[in-house]
Amino acid sequence: MRGQLACQAKTVARNWAFNPWCLTIRSSGPSRGSGSVLFCLAAARPLSSSVMPHMALVPRLIFLSSIALPLLSQAADPRVTGMYSNLRFGTEDVTGVEMYVVSSHGSYYASLQCAEGAPGIPETVKLSISGSSVSFVVPSSTRSGCPSGATFTGQLAADGIRGSFAGTDWPGFLKRGNGYWQ
Repeated sequence: MRGQLACQAKTVARNWAFNPWCLTIRSSGPSRGSGSVLFCLAAARPLSSSVMPHMALVPRLIFLSSIALPLLSQAADPRVTGMYSNLRFGTEDVTGVEMYVVSSHGSYYASLQCAEGAPGIPETVKLSISGSSVSFVVPSSTRSGCPSGATFTGQLAADGIRGSFAGTDWPGFLKRGNGYWQ
């Protein structure tokens, strides 16, 4: 997650028989802007800590876990979109694979370019994503420089994708970050 996330729990007591527990989540960062969201859980009357001290924590724990679990599950899966590349200029030619992954209408697509000597013409392929597994099929009529009709399978991680075309160990690791052409 980009930016910093700061959580601050507050207990707010009012003069009448109303006692909400509030959680303020503030986010800031270049990609998300900045702002804050206030979540509150209200009890019809205050809980007495002298009668049941442990019961006063139950609503807070339920509330905080309902906020924390979605945030933790987002952090567990690596972000799919971005640039992945191991395209390099060697002694005399360009070799490797570069793909730029975008999301559209609930699916992921990659602009794909391979090179073994000279870079091919970029081709758009639809990705299949299941957890951290990534796969796609290169069209048989491709001019991308990738193996015609081959299936690519790989594993997505925070720093890139490790995978290969069927029957080969190529391309190996595609690092997330700037591409060859940037």
